[in-house]
Amino acid sequence: MIERETFITNDFYTFFQSHRQITHVFFNGAKAEAYFMRDVLPNINIDNINFLRLPSTSPANASMPFEAKLKAWRIILESNQLENEMISNQGCSIALSSAIA
Repeated sequence: MIERETFITNDFYTFFQSHRQITHVFFNGAKAEAYFMRDVLPNINIDNINFLRLPSTSPANASMPFEAKLKAWRIILESNQLENEMISNQGCSIALSSAIA
């Protein structure tokens, strides 16, 4: 169990300032999304970024079969392919956020 007073949030402000081409942030489960929305989003100014929570890859999330998780996580590949088509391969990035949960 993660105790609130023991974790340190990464410097997402600098990260997003340095990587302005990011258009999507995908969260590895509900906790990663909740921590980001509570501790990061209010402190940064980012526009045009889509957020999506994906099912946790944790073994604790055993209620969802592997195949269903895989299907859900494939959206990252699809969105990357779509972005590349839209911008002619100009380096659009996708961020995967799981380090804060």
